[in-house]
Amino acid sequence: MASVSIAALVFPTDWTYAGDLLSIEGADPTLFRWEGRWWLFVYTSPDTLRLFFSDELTGSYREHASSPIVAGDTRARPAGRVVIHDGVPLRFAQVGRPSYGTAVRAFRITELTPTSYREEEAATAPILAARGGGWNANGMHHIDAHRREDGSWIAAVDGRGLPTKPSVDDRTLLDIPKRHL
Repeated sequence: MASVSIAALVFPTDWTYAGDLLSIEGADPTLFRWEGRWWLFVYTSPDTLRLFFSDELTGSYREHASSPIVAGDTRARPAGRVVIHDGVPLRFAQVGRPSYGTAVRAFRITELTPTSYREEEAATAPILAARGGGWNANGMHHIDAHRREDGSWIAAVDGRGLPTKPSVDDRTLLDIPKRHL
């Protein structure tokens, strides 16, 4: 069940249940604000991405007129929060081929209104992928990118790897080269 349902009493240490924004069978809900509305992506089986929107964070969410907006095992499942880059939303998606979460792709959302949705791939190749050994030998499936004050990007990522003994070296922050965004 996918829903966003917590609120901070005292940020960031004290949280409470605030109610469900949306009740739907799905995974990886991704909530973001864009041009005065709240937008919510939800991955549903089989390999579809549905989109909902509301004028208020806690308001009634309506399904987008074009939903499901994306289908396919290489672009439907969210892989992290939406970020704004060069004035447009950038959506990250997991590649599910040949198996779950093998890589991450980026998509620029070029049109987003209650009645229309368009996106285009931001890079010709995945921005994150398996490296063949260690902590990300079998895939990379999530990114949390943040823009630095100097305009460069830094990201926390996760991966699927070979069983290893955890160490400081297994936790990685990646710089995302500008060519990928």
